[in-house]
Amino acid sequence: DAAQPLFARAVELSPLSSAALHASFYRGLCAYRRERWQETVALFTEMVAHYPESPYRAEAEYHIALGRRNLGDREGAESALRGVVAGFPDTEWAGYAAERLTELAVARAGEPPARPGSDERRPS
Repeated sequence: DAAQPLFARAVELSPLSSAALHASFYRGLCAYRRERWQETVALFTEMVAHYPESPYRAEAEYHIALGRRNLGDREGAESALRGVVAGFPDTEWAGYAAERLTELAVARAGEPPARPGSDERRPS
C-alpha cells in the first residue's frame, strides 16, 4: 500500500518514461497480490492501453484474465485467456493461459446443465 502513491507519482511525473511503464506494471501486480480484483483489471487495462508495446503486455493481459475470473466473469476471463494464447504464443504466459482455459473448461463440464427459464420452456 505504501508503494502505490509512489508508483502513481512516477507515472504522473514522466508518463512516457521506462520508470512509468515499470510503475504501472507494479501497481497492477500490487493490486493482484492484495486480491483487489477490480483494481487489478483496471490498472492492467490502463497499462496495456498506455504501453501497448510493453514487454509486460502478455503478463498484464494474463492478470486481467485472472482478475475477471475472480470477479466471476467467466466469459471475460476465457476471452482474455484466449487472447494471451493467440497474441503471445511463444511466451510462458500463453502456457499459463492455456492451463487456466483447461481448468475453466473442466469446471464448466462439472456444472449441472442450466435449467430453462420460463421463456425457454416448451409447451407440452
